[in-house]
This record gives sequence, structure tokens and C-alpha cells, in this order.
Amino acid sequence: MPATALHAALPSPRVARHDGGLGVLSCDRSSHGPAPAAVRAVVEAGRRAGDTVVCDLPRYPTEAAAAALTAADLVVLVVTADVRSSAAGARVAALLAGHGRPVQAVVRGPAPSGVDAAEVARAVGVPLLAAMRPEPGIARTLERGEAPPRPGGPLADAARSVLAAMRATPGPRP
Repeated sequence: MPATALHAALPSPRVARHDGGLGVLSCDRSSHGPAPAAVRAVVEAGRRAGDTVVCDLPRYPTEAAAAALTAADLVVLVVTADVRSSAAGARVAALLAGHGRPVQAVVRGPAPSGVDAAEVARAVGVPLLAAMRPEPGIARTLERGEAPPRPGGPLADAARSVLAAMRATPGPRP
């Protein structure tokens, strides 16, 4: 699949104050999801074009998720800073470990009990990549199909940390 065809077919809301867009490809929540070959084709098209491809994977492994994990340079597990989410995150991290890719945590806080992000990452069993406080107004902004309003906000800061970690991960780059 040529990347130009993929870009032309995807809705691309304008991101921040830049002219560039953020191509979005999604599927419904059916149990079938995309075919692994389709996931590989999209990821490889993005790589050939020099794009950063982000895959939001389900908590439970599917063949399509395994295809994305196989191609991943970095796997980021987003965990809310509470005990229940830490326990769930530890189960997901154990599943991800079987795919041989580096896994790091982004912890969303603040924790109601006062547990800090480093403790959550230790409980999950992966290194802490970023801690993120809530982004005011994010749900309303995303519902309107807009980018987060604050380029220096918590979400933007966490995204920059993830991109920096991805760039620092050894491996071939397009």
C-alpha cells in the first residue's frame, strides 16, 4: 500500500497551529477487528513514508495487536495512578513482555491515595517514561475533533517524552 494513498484516504484533523494533520484510522469495537495483514500493511506504509505510527491496542491480545507489537519500536502502557489500575496494568505488562519489545509506562494522575507515578510504574513492573496530570477540557476538545488546546499542557509534554523515547530506541529507522 503506498503511503500517499493511505494519507489521502484518512481523515486528518489539523494539529495545533501547524498546517500538518494527524491521520486517523480506526475500527469499531467488534470482536473481529482488522486483519493482521491489514495492520502490517498500514504500519509498513507509514514507516516507508517516514511517519510516526501510533497503534492504540486492546488490553487483551488479538492477532492484529500482535502484528502491531511485532513492528513496534516502543510500547507505551498508559496507567491511571490508582491501585486497581496498577494491578490491571501489571497483567497487561506481563502479556506485552511476551512480544519482546521495550515497554514503558505513562502514568496519569494524580492518585486519590497519594501514590506517586514511580510507585505505580514499579507496581506495574515497567520503567516510568512520563507522569501526566489531567488535561483540563480534553474530553470536550477531542469530542469536537480538535487537537488539545495547550501545546505546553500535560498531554503535549507526555507526548514529547514518548516521541523522545521512541527516537532513542535502537533499531532501523526509515
